[in-house]
Amino acid sequence: SSLTMCLSLTTVLISRRHASTNAIEQRPLCQSSTSQKCKYPFITDQTIAHEVIEKLSIYLKDKERCQPKDIMMPFRAAQEAGVIRRITHKEMKEAFPHHCPSSTTSVSYYTTPDTNPYHDVAAYRNIVEDFAHIAKAKEG
Repeated sequence: SSLTMCLSLTTVLISRRHASTNAIEQRPLCQSSTSQKCKYPFITDQTIAHEVIEKLSIYLKDKERCQPKDIMMPFRAAQEAGVIRRITHKEMKEAFPHHCPSSTTSVSYYTTPDTNPYHDVAAYRNIVEDFAHIAKAKEG
C-alpha cells in the first residue's frame, strides 16, 4: 500500500547512545493510518519530503548534545532555501525528538526571518545551497 511505502521511505535512523552500545532505532515520521501520503506540514513540497528529511537527518547526525544554534542551523538553511517553512517547536519535536531544543524560544529565535544568527558562518551558506539543490532537482 502507499502508506506502507511511505513509512518505509521516510524512516529515519536515529542514533541513541546507551551506556555501552550505540543502538539504532528506526522511527517512522509519518504515522497517520488514514493518510495516503506522508505529510510534513513544515515541508513546502511533499514530493521532495523524503529528500528534505534525509538531508536534515544527515546534518543532525551526532548533534544530540549540541547547542540550539548548532541544531537549528540546518532547519534555518532549509527554510532559507525554500524547502521548508518556519518550523514550530511541536513539529520539530515530533519529527526529530532527540534533536529538538527543549526551549520553544530557541526554535522560534533561530527560525525568525527578521534575524540571521548564521550570517558569519561559512558552513551555513553550503547547507543552504545543499537544500536549494533538492528544490532545483525537482524542477528538473
